[in-house]
Formats: sequence, structure tokens, C-alpha cells
Amino acid sequence: MPKQSKKSLPGGWPRAIIVGGNIGGIGKTSYLALLAGAMALASLNIDLLQLDEQEKLARLTGLPVTSLDVAVFRKAAGDSWAAQRALRPLYDALVAMPETGRSVGFEIGGGASAVAHDGLRLIDIADEVHELGLTVDAHVVVVASEESIRQAPVEVARVRETLPDANIVLVLNHRYGPVKKFLGQASPDVSAPMAKLLENHPCVTMGQVRPDVMRLWERLGVQPAQIVRWRIEGGYARVCAETGLDRFEARLFGGELVGWAELVREDLLALYPALEERHA
Repeated sequence: MPKQSKKSLPGGWPRAIIVGGNIGGIGKTSYLALLAGAMALASLNIDLLQLDEQEKLARLTGLPVTSLDVAVFRKAAGDSWAAQRALRPLYDALVAMPETGRSVGFEIGGGASAVAHDGLRLIDIADEVHELGLTVDAHVVVVASEESIRQAPVEVARVRETLPDANIVLVLNHRYGPVKKFLGQASPDVSAPMAKLLENHPCVTMGQVRPDVMRLWERLGVQPAQIVRWRIEGGYARVCAETGLDRFEARLFGGELVGWAELVREDLLALYPALEERHA
């Protein structure tokens, strides 16, 4: 497999960052939470929105999250502009970026990619992006499964149609094993389109984390940096108190989660040098 470029993405801050993948359970929410955490360490503000009904993103980031009602896209009787109006919170956040200086993070949950991009085209969001000079990045999450590998090129094509000037980033989530290894074992009709994407776009790697560690992190709802602060402020006694784990298990949990998050942050830093931590 070819090596991905570590060059930083063009454009400055604020940025609009879309996280998609067109199937559920591939780590889009976890990834956006880590990205929001990296931005917080760099004192960069972000407004979070999602085309989803989950509450996990708000719990993991500690930030308010605006959920767009996907059902509105499917019950437009009597209102031909229902789909456009459903996207109004996203539209408002995007066009306000030059004035507020706040970035926008938008997660497209589950299989809602088609309706989301249809809606964005209906409001001609590409025209607003061009007129306002906005920087847009689309992060497409991929796991080691045939469905995910097949969907990634479809997702990239949708982004290209909706937002022709967007920067594309591939997020290789090793939740089910190394993506490139799986790609090397897949049939050519599955692997070839994905291999071409890897040749032409930068990527971020999310390493594999034990399921019990991930479940506890999602239940605690804290950024990995907060676990580091607990350790600094109160030693492992504080980590034990906050997690309910004994000292040995707290060490295992904290070490794995924080190490995993830091490796993701290093890849993000290569893309976004402005994420360099500005304070301890």
C-alpha cells in the first residue's frame, strides 16, 4: 500500500469539518470527539452538529450539539422546502464562520449520507462556500469491512458533487483490524477504488482499542486530556475515584485510552499544525 502524504491541508481557521462514512458503528462520533478535544487543547472553538439522534457526541465532548431531524427529510408533505429548512442550523453556523471565527463540525450519522448531501445541494451550499471563502474538509471514516470499503468511494464522490473544493481526508479506523491489511486481502473490485483514494488523499489512523476501554470511555464522557489532568492533579487515586477502577485497572485504562488518543492527535497535527497545544 502507498504511504499517505503528511502535508498539512490548505486553508486557515476557522474550518468546516464534515465527518461521514455512510454506515453506522464505524467510529465517526469517537473521531469527531477526539478532533474537538484536540481543538480545545489548541484553544480553537467549534460548533458541533449532527444528522443523528444519538447523545454520545455531547457526552464525549462536554459541548452542546445541535441534532438535525433526519425524519424531516422524509415527511415533506405540504412543505416543498422542508429538507432545506431542516438544514437551517447547519447553514446558519457555516455562513457565520467568518464573523464568529468558530469552526463547524458536522457528523452525518448512519446511512444518512445521501439525504444529507441532497439537502446541501438543494440549498446550494457550494455557492456559499465559494462566496464566503470558507475552508471545508470532509473526513471519511473507513473500517476493515467490505461494506465500509465499498462505501468510502461513494462517500467521496458525494462530497465532490456537493462541495467540489473540499479537502478529503481518509480516517482508517482499526476497530475491526488494520484497514490496509484487509484491503490487501479483498477482491480487486472492492480494493481498487479504495486503493486509488489512498494514493491521492491524506489519512488519519485510529488504532485498535479494547472494547471494554471504549465502553468505559463512552460511559464516563470525558476527553482523554481530562484523564491526564486527573493523574497530574491527584495521582492514580484520583483516576480510581473518577473511573471506579482499582489502581491496576486504572493504569491499564488510562494508558491505553490516552495513548490511543495521542496517536490520533499526532496525525491530526500533521494535517492541522494549528492544533499544536497552546497551554498545558
